[in-house]
Order: sequence, then structure tokens, then C-alpha cells
Amino acid sequence: MKMLIIYVLTIVISIASFSQGINNEIKLQVIGEDISTPGYVLNDVLIKGDNSEYLKNYRTTRYFLRRVYTYSQLASAMLNEYQDSISHMTSKRDKRKYLKQANKELKDEFGEEIKNMSITRGVYLNKLIFRETGLTTYDIIKDYRGGGKAAFLQTLCRLNGQDLKLTYSPEGEDVIMERIIKEIEAGKIKTLPRTAVTQKGKHIQKNKKKKNLRKTKGNGVM
Repeated sequence: MKMLIIYVLTIVISIASFSQGINNEIKLQVIGEDISTPGYVLNDVLIKGDNSEYLKNYRTTRYFLRRVYTYSQLASAMLNEYQDSISHMTSKRDKRKYLKQANKELKDEFGEEIKNMSITRGVYLNKLIFRETGLTTYDIIKDYRGGGKAAFLQTLCRLNGQDLKLTYSPEGEDVIMERIIKEIEAGKIKTLPRTAVTQKGKHIQKNKKKKNLRKTKGNGVM
């Protein structure tokens, strides 16, 4: 039986079907990435369980974050802009028209990639977007497709062991993920680039780079 799961950006496209379960995929063995690089010191962190298990989780989490971080930054920036625009609208007609356009822009920017995205990458992407926007996949579906659609899809996913209301816990189960994100933001870990393909995406990505540059200069970093 194929699994049904909805990712943050497929809310505006379709339900993606997969033949692999998430539990099997999470056990992926990551090869060729070692954190014992000379001159690279890991920060102190509370480790539950043995050290080898922690390092395994660290490497696996870093593997996936490097591949979806830049992607999530663009998606989050687009969603934040949409949410900000919607919050200033009073006309239901204007909101519906705007949401329709937003749906098209998200589909054009991310549609093909989402269709081929693995379950595990989708989970990391969902968590990253929640970290940046404070919105779960359920929230986004509800806003863009309606409460009925969100409830229906949540029921389907729950039946298959998935949850559209997945959040992010930086001091709980996602402590390793938060740590790696901080290392990415500090420039200690490089992420795979993802260049926007639509005019909307390029505009937002350009503005985000400008904001980051101003922030860097403001902090006295050259």
C-alpha cells in the first residue's frame, strides 16, 4: 500500500504518493561526511545515549539539512510575504484572488521538485519552514485551501503515520537539528545552493540576500 503524505508546498499542488515508509528511510547510512575535521570543534551539548548514536544522528541530520536548508529559506520567505500581504487585506474577494495567484507562484517555483522529494527530506523541510514562519503544514493548507481540505488531508496522513501538524522543538527532539542550523548560519557548514526559477522567487531571494548583507555589516562582519 502506498503512503500518502503532504509536504508544506504540495498544499497547492497535489498529494504525493510514496512506496517507502519514513522509518525505513530515516535509517539511511550517511557515508563520506565526517565531523572530525581538523580545527572543527563541536560545541558542548547534552547527549542522551552513547556517543556513537549521537554522532550517527548528527551526521544523518546534517546530511539532510545541507540539502533542504536553502530550499526552505526561499519557501519560508515566500510564505512570510504572502502571509504579511494577506494580513493587510479586508476584502474576502481580494484575499481569494491573491491566494489563487500565490498558489500558482508556489507551484511554478517548487512543483516539480516536490513531486520527487523523499519523505525524510519533506519532514526536515516542514520543520525548517515551521521554524521560520511558525506555520505547520496543516495551518498552510487551511489558509490556502480551506479548513475542510486541511482536515481531510490530516485524516489521510494520520492513517498512514504522518502528521500535518508537525512542529519544531529546538530544545527537545530537534536539539541536534537546531545545533546544525546554528552552525550553518555561522558559516561552519556549507549548504547546497538552490537558485530561484520564477520571477517572484528571484525577487524574494534577491531581497533576502540584501537583508542578510545589511545584517552582516551591522554586526561588523566583513
